[in-house]
Amino acid sequence: MAKKRKDGRYEKAVTINGKVVHFYGKTQKEVTEKMMAYKKKEKNGVLFGQLMDEWFEEFRREHPSSERAVKAHVNRLKTFLGKTPRKKITAKDMTTFFFLMDGFAAKSVANAKMCRKGAFDLGILKYGLTDNPVVYAKTLKGQRKTKREPPSPEEIEAIKKGINAPYGLFMVMALYTGLRRGELLRLQYGDIDREKNEIHVTKSVYHQNNQPIIKEPKTAAGTRTVILLEPLKEVLPEGAKNKYIFGGDKPWTAHETQRHLYAWQKATGLNVTPHQCRHRFATILYEAGIDDRMAMDLLGHRNIATTREIYTHISNSKRESTAEQLNAFLKGKS
Repeated sequence: MAKKRKDGRYEKAVTINGKVVHFYGKTQKEVTEKMMAYKKKEKNGVLFGQLMDEWFEEFRREHPSSERAVKAHVNRLKTFLGKTPRKKITAKDMTTFFFLMDGFAAKSVANAKMCRKGAFDLGILKYGLTDNPVVYAKTLKGQRKTKREPPSPEEIEAIKKGINAPYGLFMVMALYTGLRRGELLRLQYGDIDREKNEIHVTKSVYHQNNQPIIKEPKTAAGTRTVILLEPLKEVLPEGAKNKYIFGGDKPWTAHETQRHLYAWQKATGLNVTPHQCRHRFATILYEAGIDDRMAMDLLGHRNIATTREIYTHISNSKRESTAEQLNAFLKGKS
């Protein structure tokens, strides 16, 4: 029975799992309710939502530039199982969640799986849990693997003509340098060497709470020198060395970047992304006969396999196009 304290509250000390826990309340009943709730929580263990939050905090500290890519998956998981004690979650629950993602791209499902596995692994390390149900869950087969196709010849002409539209220079630079979005945002006029026709890529930008953060490249391959091609040199303005080409005193924020992209898409009528322009640059390298090792260096790939996969995709696409042309020609001759 709880004892009444001098301040009028009731208190009861109970040993639970080897530790003394004190419960307080205005009435005996309140103390008993708090004690029962605590025992239930101890029996069931940590909630999955808490595990997910703790894992995400660690993830965002270690990989701040990837925070936005996984946040939606974290929220989706918390909605589905956030209030469920981890001890009660089974491989069947994880399988159910996998099938709820039917229709999602393969990469999205893989990212969600990474979040789930990470949270359960944290539970094993921090809370003494004994297994990870994601390991035993069945996954979906035949998920769509989307590939962003490079812009069509008509779209490329529209990109060139739309250079004066908002975001226009950004897209043209992506087209003729193959730089990633974060690499373009980090560029200053001092990184452009017009005499040697070079662009020096040394850092990148990611956004945290909308603000641009400068970071070192993830790998040594990210630091590189790319060629300042003549079509870009002709339209690239000059500016103070310490000014950012896209932003001035500091790079664009996340909101500014998206706003400029939407304005450009509205002005040009195109639905093309900077990543598609980067893909087009890879196509230019392939068509110009640039070997895969040099292409790897220019694109900033960490390993040759990535470059060769892109080159193979381009080659297969051209083979399909060639087959269509030959069949059309032969059909006309028959």
